[in-house]
Amino acid sequence: MKPSIRIGIVTLAGMGTLRAAYPLVVDDAAIHPPGEREIDVTVDVRRDPATHAAGNSFSFTTGICSRIEGSVGLGFGWQRERDSATPNEREGLLDLSLGLKTPLVDSSRCPFALSLSSTATLPTASHGLGVGATNFNFLLIATREWGRVSFDGNAGFNWVPESGRDNKSEEAGFFGAALRWQTTEKWMLFVETYMLLPDHDGADLQSFLRCGCQAEVTRGVYIGGAFEAGCKGTEEAAISLGLTLIF
Repeated sequence: MKPSIRIGIVTLAGMGTLRAAYPLVVDDAAIHPPGEREIDVTVDVRRDPATHAAGNSFSFTTGICSRIEGSVGLGFGWQRERDSATPNEREGLLDLSLGLKTPLVDSSRCPFALSLSSTATLPTASHGLGVGATNFNFLLIATREWGRVSFDGNAGFNWVPESGRDNKSEEAGFFGAALRWQTTEKWMLFVETYMLLPDHDGADLQSFLRCGCQAEVTRGVYIGGAFEAGCKGTEEAAISLGLTLIF
């Protein structure tokens, strides 16, 4: 769920409010209609007491049919160990992600719209920049709207098959919640929190708080930015920027 450099690939949603695009980490339940396409270009800069890291990613998402959305993402990252006596830098490709998302229940039949997202991450990253093994993420997504305010909740798990048992430390549960407020027709503010619960001995729960904004520059063009701070189990801080095109 959270390798050394984590580039989030978050699909957009055709909701009543502005879309839940990157730099939000918590996803929303809506999917793209067939034929609609989305391109995300993102930048992350992260720092903790041990490392300084940066990365940019490119992702493409499209509606495959009325009930399936597909996505593919790849990026480039850089990392440096800050507490090393000698400089230890790594740079190169990040892991390749392939994702599918399908709606389960719409808001007309339930207080929350529900969707299921599944993502396969392939170990294409340069040494030290990725998970190092194929892993699969399964995520249940719930969204509720009240006029200009939307709530998104996520719960899921990252699974590493037995063939990648040396990387079992990457197995973790994920829980997240986001509140989005469309202040005007063009602007949205958001605050979100998420937790990682590692599934191995000796690892502590990690929680993060993010806040930021998103703006629609023109039809189909969105920009956003966020600041993230570790709340528990980590001292990581990050700044994220994103550009999204929908056509």
